[in-house]
Amino acid sequence: MKYRVHIDTNYHQMDTSARPLLSEYDSYEEALAGARAHIDEMLADSATPGIGSEELLQAFITRDEVPFIVPDDSNPPFDGRAYALRRCREMAGAG
Repeated sequence: MKYRVHIDTNYHQMDTSARPLLSEYDSYEEALAGARAHIDEMLADSATPGIGSEELLQAFITRDEVPFIVPDDSNPPFDGRAYALRRCREMAGAG
């Protein structure tokens, strides 16, 4: 079974055909890593020296690109926003 990582946006909440495919993976673990990597890249693009976690999270929210995994069968659902919040706190704390 293939796992697909799509991008969800608030602009197209009701239009499932407007959710672009980020990538396709052979396992849930690979899809999870891909979704997390996409968020990490977006956060790294927005991170500047001294930026706080709330500012970084706001930059992420403004981009409005949250990956999700299909199918999400028996695996735990991936919460991209919760992952982004955790990473914002880690990145701001490390800086």
